[in-house]
Amino acid sequence: MSNQKNILIYLEDKNLQTEIYSLFKQTLIYSPTIFEEIKIENKYINIENYDCLICDNKFVYFLEYLDKDVLIKHESHLLVYIISEYQIDFSDKFYSSIIFVHKRLPIYFRDFVNSIEKNLQLLNNKKNKKILIGDLIFYPYYKKIVNKNELEKIIKLTDKENSIIEYLSKEENFVVSKDVLLKEVWGYNEFVDTHTLETHIYKLRRKIEVDHKKPRYLMNEEGGYKLNFN
Repeated sequence: MSNQKNILIYLEDKNLQTEIYSLFKQTLIYSPTIFEEIKIENKYINIENYDCLICDNKFVYFLEYLDKDVLIKHESHLLVYIISEYQIDFSDKFYSSIIFVHKRLPIYFRDFVNSIEKNLQLLNNKKNKKILIGDLIFYPYYKKIVNKNELEKIIKLTDKENSIIEYLSKEENFVVSKDVLLKEVWGYNEFVDTHTLETHIYKLRRKIEVDHKKPRYLMNEEGGYKLNFN
């Protein structure tokens, strides 16, 4: 079926791996694959072919089959279920495109499938989210903006630029103070001040405004900023 979700399975416990594979094979919405069955071309796995990875402690060995540069830049997040009694450190920037869910044994298949389905749906909702700001269409998941009048032109945003627009878009025509925006985007950081924010706003305006000196969308207000949705 064309709308099936592709599941990649890589478990140290081969009995559990076979059992999970067989159970997913019986469903209509999932198409499972066992990692050992894959013939890898050019060393790396194309993660875009899979919606979910089911792994265990062997995940650390699985990493050698993932291209770090591609994964860090990858726009479509990979959902990874870790079946393990141990915690793995996921703080590396490399993991920023991976959504981890930790599961302990025993696994109850119905609950397991429901969890995967729920998380894939949440991920899909995030991907489809768009916010209209005047003539601009903001896609927070993909960190990009397009203008209705120039759909072929894609404006790529940095992580911080994306966070600024996303936070300002929470309430229409609502003024956010510089201090609040600094806290929400940068967190508590003694090395970041309003000059840092102003620099990001300046660069952001040069990207999204027709004339950055006469902004139409990202407006200055007393003590802060707001988005003009009109």
